[in-house]
Amino acid sequence: MIIFIYFFRLGKIQDQILKRVTNTIKKEYEINLSINSSKVTLKDGVVLNDILILDHKEDTLVYLKKLETNINSYQKLIDNEYRFSKIFFDGLFLKINKYDGEKKNNLEYFIDSLALRGKSKIKNPFIYVSNFELTNSKILNLINNSAIEIINLKSNNLNVFQNNLEVLNTSGKITLKKNDTILFKSKSVSLSKSNFSINDYLIKSNYGIASSFI
Repeated sequence: MIIFIYFFRLGKIQDQILKRVTNTIKKEYEINLSINSSKVTLKDGVVLNDILILDHKEDTLVYLKKLETNINSYQKLIDNEYRFSKIFFDGLFLKINKYDGEKKNNLEYFIDSLALRGKSKIKNPFIYVSNFELTNSKILNLINNSAIEIINLKSNNLNVFQNNLEVLNTSGKITLKKNDTILFKSKSVSLSKSNFSINDYLIKSNYGIASSFI
């Protein structure tokens, strides 16, 4: 009974924090964001279903079937620091499109809008995720009629800070075309405005095996 009460309170706290973060993002960044439902379970933590982000033309930019997460530290939330024991995305769909008369595609427009609003409104957050996983997802590029299907992508020790991204121990399975599947692993991935690197990677595909660093 004590464990149940503790979990219930912890789940309510996490749910409230996620709602606060969601509302802040919608308000400060002016994102057209909706979440169909949410719940707290003993096994999965906080679960959000049917997350939808529309682009500047009010068409689908991002759809996410399910998000599971656990916040494992509350002490530094006031300093815009978020620590998650896990983030699990299932059924992510990203649609990239370029409208007539516009120089940028909808994803570029979205990212630039976030950056512009974020400079004056919200301090850059620090985000740490112990375990990250993405499954059953797809990136559709209508500009060149291409698609990437992400069957499974896992990593741990994911850090986002000051517009920099660092990821350790990544592995995944991706399909670029029908029956053209790529398996890969990497020790670390680093991305910033001026640098991109992949260390100690291994790629297996229908065309052979490659390993090195970028």
